[in-house]
Order: sequence, then structure tokens, then C-alpha cells
Amino acid sequence: MKSRGLYPTLKRIAPYTLRYRLLFSSIVVFVLLYSIIARTLPWIVGYTIDNGIVKSDFDIVWKLAIAYMVTQTLASALLYVQSILFQRLGNRALFDIREDLISHVQALPIKFFDENSSGKIITRVTNDVSSLGNFFNQVLFSLTNATIETISIIIALSFVSVRLTFVTLIAAPAIAFLSIKITHRIREVFHAQKQKLSAINAFVAENISGIAVLRLYNRIGANQKKFQRLSLEYKTESLKMSFNYALLWPLLAFFNASCILLTLLYGGYLTSQEVIAIGSLVTFILNVQDLQDPLSNLLEKYVQLQDSLASADRIFDLLDEKKEDLTGKLITNSRGEITFKNLSFRYARTGPLVLDGINLKIKPGENIGVVGKTGSGKSTLISLLQKFYSVTDGEILVDHQPLSRISARDWRAKIGIIQQDPFIFRGTVASNIALNTNSLSRGRIEQAALLSHCTDIFSKRKGGIDAIVEEKGANLSAGEKQLIAFARIFAFEPSILILDEATANIDSHTESLIQNAIKKVSQSRTCIIIAHRLSTLHFCDRIVVLDDHKIAEVGSHEELMNLKGQYYDLYCQHYLKPNVDYIALMQS
Repeated sequence: MKSRGLYPTLKRIAPYTLRYRLLFSSIVVFVLLYSIIARTLPWIVGYTIDNGIVKSDFDIVWKLAIAYMVTQTLASALLYVQSILFQRLGNRALFDIREDLISHVQALPIKFFDENSSGKIITRVTNDVSSLGNFFNQVLFSLTNATIETISIIIALSFVSVRLTFVTLIAAPAIAFLSIKITHRIREVFHAQKQKLSAINAFVAENISGIAVLRLYNRIGANQKKFQRLSLEYKTESLKMSFNYALLWPLLAFFNASCILLTLLYGGYLTSQEVIAIGSLVTFILNVQDLQDPLSNLLEKYVQLQDSLASADRIFDLLDEKKEDLTGKLITNSRGEITFKNLSFRYARTGPLVLDGINLKIKPGENIGVVGKTGSGKSTLISLLQKFYSVTDGEILVDHQPLSRISARDWRAKIGIIQQDPFIFRGTVASNIALNTNSLSRGRIEQAALLSHCTDIFSKRKGGIDAIVEEKGANLSAGEKQLIAFARIFAFEPSILILDEATANIDSHTESLIQNAIKKVSQSRTCIIIAHRLSTLHFCDRIVVLDDHKIAEVGSHEELMNLKGQYYDLYCQHYLKPNVDYIALMQS
């Protein structure tokens, strides 16, 4: 990922602050007021010297001392107010960016998540947003103040003497040029550094989730070496950043020293020639000294700005990812007829076909079983039916309408799916059944729990269906997770039901509890069952056998057993001894 450049990135950030125009305008007013009032302080000192101390008029000295304290207090108050306003603006802008980012990520197509690890995505949503938050809450405040204060100081210097100002700041263009070159290099290093950090986060997230497997296969040591390599790459980029960052401060120190030296030399000369008064020279020197703080802030915060903008680039790259197209026709009174017509699909343009020439018509209310070896395309077929991907060739028809023209949001609302490893949220059993929505009544949730036998299973736990569920269902068995997934189907009553190897991890007792429920819930809707356990397919109207990414056989359980083809072989492998004639066995 390449840097967008300073201006394009700031242009993308600006709308998040400018939408709060009143707050932004108030900040500008307070910043300008502070800069004007702060510049009167050196003038008061110079005026006191020329008109009070030199002339021995201590009445003026006393009055100006009070004026100095009042002005300083007012400047401090203005600085406090603008700091509060900046914090408020920053928090609002950051809240909006975070909302937009989360909303956008949830609207991205499944293909994006296939191509990007969760660790990298999390890094952008957390680390990069946090870095951008530093821009809104600190960098923006300091840079704005420092920039306006620097300009106001140069104007104040010019009021004293244009010639002296020119001589004093003669080295400024060269220093500015070198600083910009260095900070540009720093920004490039920040980009590389964040990519390395993203790789580390992705690696850590992957290893934590798979720690049991790593220990089982003694991969801890090998993974530690890989982590050390990633850490070393990150360390290298960090050292590059530190080296470039360290170059800035000698430049600033040289500039400050040259300003003071030239002021004393040329200013002393002008004073000796009575071109400017001694008090005016003191005013000039105080302003030059005041120039050091905003310049230091500009330099320091400009470096931090590179870090924030590098994060902003990554955030906007994510926001620029094309959303999934959810537009299309709405379905009314769907009968549940599904037709796969000459369907072919590959994940990549030049990749192998995962499905090849699939032709299948599923009648409304028909129960279809799908079996096949691992990698034959079963789950891909279901993903295409859910519009997670676009077909490569052919089409899918729903009630004689092309699925590609139907609204994905509307279509998915009519599909209920139970997967082998259903996702469980932190909360309670009841909230997981309702998927954390308020659209379901308590009675409906309890009815769904009863039909799916969740009531029976969780009655042994404290709280019943209000029992606490940990993140990802860590305190639940595989069977209990499956029962919650079945309860969701009973609660939301979709018109099309997909069981994606849903009973593969359920013990025999739990499976027997839900078999009758599956039969009941599938009677009034189109049902597609992908199964490892062939016993779940006995009640299916037809069974589709996939092999080599194509449909090899289609028929009822009895028809396929009589055919003695691939389904027959699969059944024998699961339930019968090799080389036993199943048909003869049934007739005996």
C-alpha cells in the first residue's frame, strides 16, 4: 500500500471535522484570539523597558506588570477552552470514523474476508483508528496552535523591524526544505512499520486461536522462530524511523541558535545606530524565543502526523473497498423453488473449477441431501445459493427469477442455515437464540428453545435458557451449540433451510433428540442437507452425490442403493462390511 500524500489524506479527513461547523468555527475564533493576546506579552515587556525602566517611571512599570498578569491569565484561559473544544471535536470525528468503518466492514463481500486475515482487519479497526485518534485529540490541536502562533510571531517580528526579521529567519527556507524531506521519509517508514505490525497481529491472532493444535504437533518452537523473524522486521523499521526522527532535532537546534545569534549581532547593530529602541530589541528577542516552542511542536507533531496519516491511509483503503451489492428485486410469496442451471464456479479467474456444469431443480418444499468427498464443492454450492459469491458461468433461478437480480438482503432473510460449527455470541442462551435482536418476543424464544430441546438440555444449568454463554460458546459443548443454532431456525422460521453438516459433531443421544424436530421443521419448507452422517438423509426426497465438482448421481436413498454407485459405496463404508450385497441383505 502506497502513501496517498499529505493533501489527499487530509482532504479525506476534513469532512469529519467540517460537519461540526459551529464547533470548528468556535475553535478557529479561540485560536486566533489566543495568538493575538499571546503576542501582546512581549510588547508589554518592551514597552515597559522603553517607557518605564529607562525613564525611571515605576508607576508605568507597576501598571504594565498588572496588565501583563491579566493578559497572561486571559491567554491561559483561552488555551484551556480551545483545548476542551479540540477534544470534543476530535472525539466526535473519531466516533463517526469508527462508526463508518465498522458499518463498512460488515457490508464487505465474503471474498474480502477470504483474502484478508482477521488479524489484519482487526489492526485497522483498532490500532489504526487509535493512531488516528491521536491525530484528532493531540496532533490537530498542537499543529493548529503552533502554525497560527508561528505566523503571528513572524508578523509581530515584522512590526518591530522587517530588516531584522529577514536576517534572523534567513536560514528558515533551507531548514524547512530538509525537514520536509526527512518527514516524508519518516512517513514511508511508518507505512512499512504498520504493515509489519499488522503481520504480527495476524500471526498472534492465528496462533492464539490454534494454540491447542500447535501444542499437539509440537509447533511452538517453530512458530516462535517465525514470530522472532516478524519481530525483527518490525524492529528494523522502527530503527529506521528512530534514525530519521533523530535527524530533525539537530536541525531545529541549529536554527534556534542561528536566530538568536543573528538577532544579537544585527539587532545590536541596529540599536547602536538608534534604528530601533532597546525595548523593541528585547520585544524582538522575546518573540524569537517564543518561536522555539511552536517550531518544536510543529516538528514533533508533524512527525506524529505522519504516523496518523499512515493509519488514515490504511483506514481509507478499507473504506474504499467496494461494498457487497445488496440491491435487487424483493421476493414476495416465495415458493422455494431453486434451479441450478449449467452452474460453474471458480474462486479466482484463472483458478480451477470448483463446480462444473451443475444442473439441478429443487421443487418447493422438497428435501434434498447433498453428499460427496471433501473438496467436491458441497459448501461452495451453499455459498453461491446465499449470494456470497457471483457464479462464473450459468445461473441460479429462484421461482424462475435469476438470483443475481434478487436483493441479497431480502433473499438471505428467507434462508436459515445451521453449520457444523455455529457462531455463538457472548451473552445468554436466550439472547443467542434471538441473535441479540429485540424483534422476537420472550414467548417465541421459549417456544423455539422447547422445539429444539434447548429447554431440556439447558435446564440442568443455572438459569436455564438464561444461562451465561461465554465468547464463542467456550463453555458449551459442540452439541449444545448446535441446539442453539436449531433454536434460531424455529425462532425466525425461514422459508428455506440449509443444514451444512449440522449434525456432524453431535453425539448420538443429542442427534436423536433433534431428528424428529428436523423432520417437522422441514415439512413446510425447502430443505438442503449437507451431511457426513448418511443417517440424516433417509427422509430426504432426493440425494445428490457430488464427485470431481460435478453431479455424479441423483435419486432417493432406495434408488441410489439399488444403483450400487458412489452413494452405495459411501453407505457401505459407513454402515456395512465390505463386499456385502446391501440389496440381498435387505431382502433376507
